Amino acid sequence: MKQIFFIFIICLIIFSIFSCKEKKKGRIMAEVGNEKLYEKELRSLFTKSEWNNLSQENKEKAIQDWVEITSCQKKQKNEVLIRILL
Repeated sequence: MKQIFFIFIICLIIFSIFSCKEKKKGRIMAEVGNEKLYEKELRSLFTKSEWNNLSQENKEKAIQDWVEITSCQKKQKNEVLIRILL
């Protein structure tokens, strides 16, 4: 019984560690495949003053630009891989 409880506690600790890593990255603003844009990364593209003065529309445009660029990069990587395989 003690061994089962001990194993359960170890699993719980391991799960907690991995779930905390994801939380530290912050809020996900966009996702393309397995690539994620976190709010902190988006904010880093602007100074604090620029971010505070940026309209919601411009923030959404910055997110959309990231999505388009990331999608294009993924598409190009896939095309290169296909060419290599052929």
